[in-house]
Amino acid sequence: MNNALLPKTILSLLILCIPGLVQSVAQGKADQQHLSNKVFELLKLKHKYDALMDTKRTNSEQERKAVAQLELFNSDYGKAVKEIKTDSLKYIPYLDQTISRGADRLVKATVNYYIQPLVSSDMPDRYVISKLDYLKAVRYSLFDRKADKLLHLYQIPGIKTKYPMPKAYLESLNAIDTSWLIKRTISDAEYELSFQEGRNKINLNLNIPKGFHEVGYSWINQSKFLHVSRNPFRHTIQDFNKFLVNSDSSILIGLKTTHTNQFDVLKNSIIGFKFYVDSVGSTYHYLDKDWLKQFNTDFGVEYSARKALPFMDRFPNHRIINIAGKDFETVVTYFYTDKMKPTIKQFIKDNADIFEPIRSN
Repeated sequence: MNNALLPKTILSLLILCIPGLVQSVAQGKADQQHLSNKVFELLKLKHKYDALMDTKRTNSEQERKAVAQLELFNSDYGKAVKEIKTDSLKYIPYLDQTISRGADRLVKATVNYYIQPLVSSDMPDRYVISKLDYLKAVRYSLFDRKADKLLHLYQIPGIKTKYPMPKAYLESLNAIDTSWLIKRTISDAEYELSFQEGRNKINLNLNIPKGFHEVGYSWINQSKFLHVSRNPFRHTIQDFNKFLVNSDSSILIGLKTTHTNQFDVLKNSIIGFKFYVDSVGSTYHYLDKDWLKQFNTDFGVEYSARKALPFMDRFPNHRIINIAGKDFETVVTYFYTDKMKPTIKQFIKDNADIFEPIRSN
C-alpha cells in the first residue's frame, strides 16, 4: 500500500467506526441506567412489602415466619429480588463499580430504607441512609449473604446511621432475626436496670397502684395473648421497660422512661403524636399545663394508638399517657379488657401520680 495513502485509509476506518463506538457507549449507559432503575425500584417494592406485613397478625413465631415467606414469594418485591440475583453477572459488576466510582456523589444523596409507622417511639429519620450505603446493603444482602430480601440495616456491616440502636435490641436482633419479640437474650434484671436508670435521671418516684404487682418480660413472653409484630417500633413490648398487672389480669400497665441528650425528645414526641392524630384521627386530649409544671414541661397528652398493639388479643382497649420534655419522656400505657371500660377513666384519673417527681427538701 502506498505510504501516502495510509493516513487517509486509517482516517476512513475511524470515521466508519465512530458511529458504532458512539452507539456502543450509548448502549452501555442505557444498560447501566436500566440496572440502576431496577436496584432503586427495589426499595419502593420493599416499602410496599413492609407496609403489607405491618397489617398481618400472627400468634406465634412459626406462623409469622410462614406468612412472611409466603407473602414474599407472591410479592413483586420477592420477584424483583429473585430477578436481580439471577442476573448476578450484570448486577455485581454494576454495584461494585458504582460503589467504587460514585462514592463522593452517592454519599451526599439519601433514601429512607424503611418507612416507619406514623406512630413510633423512635426517631422518624432513624432509617435515612445515603444512596451509597443503600447500594452496599443490596450488594451484601443479595449477593454476599444470598438472602431473599434486603436485610435489616443493623445486620449489614459498615452502614452509617444517625442514631445507635439500644444494646438490648441489637442483642435480640442478632440472636433470632425477626422472631426476637418472643425469645430474647436479655434478662428481666437488665430491663429493670434500664427502667431505673431512666427514672433516676428524670428524678421520678414510681407509685404502684393498689392491687397491682410487677411482672417481668419472662412472664410477658410466656403469656398466650402476646401479638407478635414484625415491626419492632409499633408499640411492641420493646417500647416498655416495666410492666404492672392487677390480680385478675384485667389491666396491664406498660411503663417507659427515657432520658437522653442525643436528640430533642420533646420535639420528637410532638412530631410523632401530631403525625398520628392528623392521619388516623385518634381521640386525644392534652393534659393540664399547670399540673405538668411539676415535670418542668408543658407537653402531656392522653390518646389511643392504632389497633395493632402487642396485647390486643387479651386487652382490646388501651389509653396512652405521654409526658415529654427536651431530654426526657415518660409513657404509661393502660391495656384493659372490655369489663374495665366503665371504670378505666376514673382509674387513670385516680392514678395520675403513677410517675411523681421527687421533690427536694
